[in-house]
Amino acid sequence: TINSKAMSNELNENVKLMREYIAFLETKKTFEEAKLTFEKEKRKNIFEQEVNKVKDEFLLEMDGMKKEFEALKQENKNLNSQLKSLIDKLWDRFWSGGISNPLTAIEQITYLIFMRRIDVLDKERIANAELTGEEYKSLFNGVFPEPTEEERQKIANGEEDKVFRIKKEQLRWSEFSHLKAEEMLDLINQFVFPFLKELNGKNSHFTKHMKNAVFIIPNPLLLLEAIKIIELIFKEIEKDALENGQAFQDIQGDVYEMLLSEIASAGKNGQF
Repeated sequence: TINSKAMSNELNENVKLMREYIAFLETKKTFEEAKLTFEKEKRKNIFEQEVNKVKDEFLLEMDGMKKEFEALKQENKNLNSQLKSLIDKLWDRFWSGGISNPLTAIEQITYLIFMRRIDVLDKERIANAELTGEEYKSLFNGVFPEPTEEERQKIANGEEDKVFRIKKEQLRWSEFSHLKAEEMLDLINQFVFPFLKELNGKNSHFTKHMKNAVFIIPNPLLLLEAIKIIELIFKEIEKDALENGQAFQDIQGDVYEMLLSEIASAGKNGQF
């Protein structure tokens, strides 16, 4: 009986210990689950914080871009009023001169601007080469059209050159812009524009791109007025750059934006 009672007490003690151990295991499981849940929540919170951080940074960046865009718009509004007036005047001249399609007008204006810029840039390169001793061959060296190798050989052998050629120097903006209107239009149609189309050689990418380009300013008076206005525009750009410290290229970019913006206005006004 004593042994039976002792065994019963020991059994009860073991059961108690087992229950306590099970309870401990259950508690441990609950703790592990709680810990896991905590870790998940923690990671979730960290992720959300990171997302919010990125979101805030993005919104700040967008706000900055918006402010920058607004500043650019304001800068465009503040573009030299004289430049705006000259650009409007140039558009009006093309419109009244028979080029009513604004895309065609801006194409022809771009060709004229290119003629002027290529002259100025070439002279700058010549001056820099003289200053630094760098070798530079002017784009306006020689004659146009350039004779082929076969033609050179014939000329060298004393044969008459049957092709009328002109010194490239005469194709500079600074040279032809002083001619009478009729002479200037003839020169540009016959020599200046064909020369520009082959500026980098007959097989260059530029020449292929310009293959179908045409100079279609229809009358001498429009050409003369356009050249005068473009000269005034560049003088105003140079003046603005000098007085306000703004880069020449930036102001020139503003001028192009103004020209392009006129396309939309032309559409609204029924010009397109």
